[in-house]
Amino acid sequence: MSFQFIHVESYARKAGKSKAGGLTIKKVADEADRVPGSFPHVKPPQKPIVRFGTNANQAAKMAEKWAESSKDLSGHTLRQDGLCLLAGIISYPNEMTDWENFRDNSIEWLKKKVR
Repeated sequence: MSFQFIHVESYARKAGKSKAGGLTIKKVADEADRVPGSFPHVKPPQKPIVRFGTNANQAAKMAEKWAESSKDLSGHTLRQDGLCLLAGIISYPNEMTDWENFRDNSIEWLKKKVR
């Protein structure tokens, strides 16, 4: 049987010099929302289904707004390459048969993490 995983990565409004691939909040949100031209590695692309919260670009706008208004203890604004969004992927092996139950349980687990 294949293995499953949960992968979470952090993103900024502007990619830092050491960030491989130069991924930003906007680029990741465009890929997740299947904006044309942003996901050449996905064949064939399917329209995303939002099961909790909002679509990726709305979440990206919320993160950017939060980052623009945030200050550290010294009163300095958050750097453009400061991390302000977490995004993740949960995989599910093709061999397993109860995708809907796994999906719903994963969403409930994630909801508990954001409260």
